[in-house]
Amino acid sequence: MVNRGGGACVVVRTRESRVHGEGRQGTDRVAKTEEPSMDLGDQADEAWLLSVQRKLYQWSRKHPEDSYRDLWNWITDIRNLRCAWRKIALNKGRRTAGVDGMTVAGIGVAMGMEMFLEQLHGDLKSGRYTASPSRRKLIPKPRQPGKFRPLGIPTVVS
Repeated sequence: MVNRGGGACVVVRTRESRVHGEGRQGTDRVAKTEEPSMDLGDQADEAWLLSVQRKLYQWSRKHPEDSYRDLWNWITDIRNLRCAWRKIALNKGRRTAGVDGMTVAGIGVAMGMEMFLEQLHGDLKSGRYTASPSRRKLIPKPRQPGKFRPLGIPTVVS
């Protein structure tokens, strides 16, 4: 057997197999490409957040009586903010505006996610950020006509 492609030949049941890339090796099927659910930047952010959580867990197991210090830098890190944004953007209530009237889609159209998160990151780091109140709404209780329960609708930034 002639090896043109640089692949190795393998003897199978006293016959040589075809060189990799030659012959009918599944070439009649159409290759389907899957779109990744997240791009590499998103996966890197998620991996970073998991590593931070792992470090905090391991540290807490080794030092159960100690308190946490210097968490603010991890909380306000732009990678953490991007992970939080993705969770909010996939939330069922993303179309409901809080007291500020802003929705996830509205922020995306008005200034874009990256610019919004950079501004939020700067506000958190400088101490300019202040939390906004939740919007209160009374919704009917299931199977209890005439009774309502309060629902708090937070702002995107909260």
